Amino acid sequence: EGGRYFLGNAQITVAQLAAKLQVEQAALPQGGADAHSLIIQADRNMDFAMLTPVIKAGAISGFNKFKFAVLQEEGKL
Repeated sequence: EGGRYFLGNAQITVAQLAAKLQVEQAALPQGGADAHSLIIQADRNMDFAMLTPVIKAGAISGFNKFKFAVLQEEGKL
């Protein structure tokens, strides 16, 4: 959102991404369907270069599946 990164509702920095995602990964039940999936939510206008640090941090943290959820602009379907 606006060049900012969030984990849940908390804003985090790029430098915090891997550490925060490692904590999240460790808290997931192992063997579950989503144990190794990271859902990345972004709006349509986000530059792909902004996603690269998230994907790298996710991979370092043990996530091996990445799902993308694209937000619709308000008032458009």
